[in-house]
Amino acid sequence: MQYPLSKLRWFNSELLVKYPHLTKKEAILWGKYLSIHVKDFENIAYDVTVSDNASPFAFPGRSVIRNWAYLKSLKIDVLARSKYSYYIYEIKPLLDIKAIGQVQIYETLLKSLYYVDMNIRKVILTSFSNSVLESAAEALGIKILLISGE
Repeated sequence: MQYPLSKLRWFNSELLVKYPHLTKKEAILWGKYLSIHVKDFENIAYDVTVSDNASPFAFPGRSVIRNWAYLKSLKIDVLARSKYSYYIYEIKPLLDIKAIGQVQIYETLLKSLYYVDMNIRKVILTSFSNSVLESAAEALGIKILLISGE
Protein backbone atom coordinates (compact mmCIF):
# COMPACT_ATOMS: atom_id res chain seq x y z
CA MET A 1 0.00 0.00 0.00
CA GLN A 2 1.28 3.46 -0.86
CA TYR A 3 0.46 6.42 1.34
CA PRO A 4 -0.05 9.97 0.07
CA LEU A 5 2.81 12.32 0.88
CA SER A 6 0.19 14.76 2.14
CA LYS A 7 0.04 12.60 5.30
CA LEU A 8 3.51 13.80 6.31
CA ARG A 9 3.95 16.64 8.76
CA TRP A 10 4.90 19.46 6.39
CA PHE A 11 6.39 22.72 7.63
CA ASN A 12 6.43 26.03 5.81
CA SER A 13 9.73 26.71 4.11
CA GLU A 14 11.31 28.85 6.80
CA LEU A 15 14.16 28.81 9.28
CA LEU A 16 13.29 27.09 12.54
CA VAL A 17 14.80 27.39 16.01
CA LYS A 18 15.15 23.60 16.19
CA TYR A 19 14.92 21.01 13.43
CA PRO A 20 13.42 17.60 14.20
CA HIS A 21 15.90 14.70 13.94
CA LEU A 22 18.98 16.86 13.25
CA THR A 23 21.99 17.03 15.55
CA LYS A 24 23.40 20.44 16.45
CA LYS A 25 26.07 20.25 13.71
CA GLU A 26 23.57 19.01 11.14
CA ALA A 27 21.14 21.80 12.09
CA ILE A 28 23.86 24.40 11.59
CA LEU A 29 24.58 23.08 8.07
CA TRP A 30 20.89 22.89 7.19
CA GLY A 31 20.23 26.38 8.59
CA LYS A 32 23.04 27.87 6.50
CA TYR A 33 21.78 26.14 3.37
CA LEU A 34 18.11 26.93 3.98
CA SER A 35 18.82 30.60 4.69
CA ILE A 36 19.95 30.90 1.07
CA HIS A 37 17.36 28.56 -0.47
CA VAL A 38 14.29 29.18 1.69
CA LYS A 39 12.25 30.50 -1.27
CA ASP A 40 13.09 27.45 -3.42
CA PHE A 41 10.69 25.20 -1.51
CA GLU A 42 6.97 25.18 -0.92
CA ASN A 43 7.09 22.88 2.12
CA ILE A 44 9.60 20.85 4.11
CA ALA A 45 9.17 17.63 6.09
CA TYR A 46 11.73 16.54 8.67
CA ASP A 47 12.48 13.09 10.10
CA VAL A 48 10.50 11.31 7.36
CA THR A 49 10.11 7.62 8.08
CA VAL A 50 10.46 5.33 5.10
CA SER A 51 9.56 2.15 6.98
CA ASP A 52 6.00 1.03 7.50
CA ASN A 53 7.08 -1.01 10.52
CA ALA A 54 6.15 1.42 13.25
CA SER A 55 6.81 -0.89 16.18
CA PRO A 56 10.22 -1.63 17.71
CA PHE A 57 8.98 -5.23 18.14
CA ALA A 58 8.72 -5.75 14.37
CA PHE A 59 11.79 -7.97 13.99
CA PRO A 60 11.62 -11.20 16.03
CA GLY A 61 14.87 -12.48 17.47
CA ARG A 62 16.45 -9.05 17.86
CA SER A 63 16.50 -6.97 21.00
CA VAL A 64 13.98 -4.15 21.31
CA ILE A 65 16.84 -1.62 21.46
CA ARG A 66 18.40 -2.93 18.23
CA ASN A 67 14.99 -2.99 16.52
CA TRP A 68 14.25 0.58 17.58
CA ALA A 69 17.68 1.77 16.42
CA TYR A 70 17.12 0.05 13.07
CA LEU A 71 13.69 1.56 12.53
CA LYS A 72 14.87 5.00 13.60
CA SER A 73 17.70 4.84 11.07
CA LEU A 74 15.22 4.52 8.19
CA LYS A 75 14.39 8.21 8.27
CA ILE A 76 15.12 10.93 5.76
CA ASP A 77 16.68 13.96 7.43
CA VAL A 78 14.85 16.44 5.21
CA LEU A 79 12.33 16.01 2.41
CA ALA A 80 11.66 19.30 0.63
CA ARG A 81 8.99 19.98 -1.97
CA SER A 82 9.40 22.54 -4.72
CA LYS A 83 6.96 23.27 -7.53
CA TYR A 84 8.37 20.48 -9.74
CA SER A 85 10.44 18.11 -7.57
CA TYR A 86 10.98 16.51 -4.20
CA TYR A 87 14.45 16.73 -2.65
CA ILE A 88 15.89 14.15 -0.31
CA TYR A 89 18.54 15.77 1.88
CA GLU A 90 20.97 13.75 3.93
CA ILE A 91 23.03 16.01 6.18
CA LYS A 92 26.44 14.76 7.25
CA PRO A 93 29.15 17.06 8.62
CA LEU A 94 31.67 14.52 7.27
CA LEU A 95 30.77 12.80 4.00
CA ASP A 96 31.12 9.04 4.18
CA ILE A 97 30.11 6.09 2.05
CA LYS A 98 27.15 5.38 4.35
CA ALA A 99 25.56 8.72 3.44
CA ILE A 100 25.62 7.83 -0.25
CA GLY A 101 24.02 4.47 0.43
CA GLN A 102 21.43 6.01 2.72
CA VAL A 103 20.25 8.46 0.08
CA GLN A 104 19.96 5.69 -2.51
CA ILE A 105 17.97 3.48 -0.14
CA TYR A 106 15.78 6.35 1.05
CA GLU A 107 14.75 7.12 -2.53
CA THR A 108 13.78 3.50 -3.16
CA LEU A 109 11.88 3.17 0.12
CA LEU A 110 10.15 6.54 -0.31
CA LYS A 111 8.84 5.45 -3.72
CA SER A 112 7.65 2.10 -2.36
CA LEU A 113 5.91 3.52 0.72
CA TYR A 114 4.47 6.78 -0.64
CA TYR A 115 2.82 7.83 -3.85
CA VAL A 116 5.41 10.18 -5.37
CA ASP A 117 4.04 12.31 -8.19
CA MET A 118 7.17 14.31 -9.10
CA ASN A 119 10.87 13.79 -9.73
CA ILE A 120 13.10 13.08 -6.76
CA ARG A 121 16.45 14.82 -6.48
CA LYS A 122 19.05 13.52 -4.03
CA VAL A 123 21.40 15.83 -2.15
CA ILE A 124 23.97 15.40 0.59
CA LEU A 125 24.97 18.51 2.54
CA THR A 126 28.40 18.24 4.13
CA SER A 127 31.33 20.30 5.42
CA PHE A 128 34.02 17.78 4.47
CA SER A 129 34.20 15.61 1.39
CA ASN A 130 36.67 13.92 -0.93
CA SER A 131 36.83 13.58 -4.69
CA VAL A 132 36.45 9.78 -4.74
CA LEU A 133 33.14 9.85 -2.86
CA GLU A 134 31.97 12.89 -4.81
CA SER A 135 32.57 11.07 -8.11
CA ALA A 136 30.75 7.96 -6.87
CA ALA A 137 27.80 10.04 -5.68
CA GLU A 138 27.64 11.96 -8.95
CA ALA A 139 27.55 8.67 -10.91
CA LEU A 140 24.49 7.70 -8.81
CA GLY A 141 22.72 11.01 -9.43
CA ILE A 142 23.46 12.41 -5.96
CA LYS A 143 24.56 16.00 -5.65
CA ILE A 144 27.16 16.78 -2.97
CA LEU A 145 27.02 20.33 -1.63
CA LEU A 146 29.82 21.64 0.54
CA ILE A 147 28.68 24.05 3.23
CA SER A 148 31.19 25.73 5.49
CA GLY A 149 30.96 24.36 9.06
CA GLU A 150 30.38 26.29 12.25
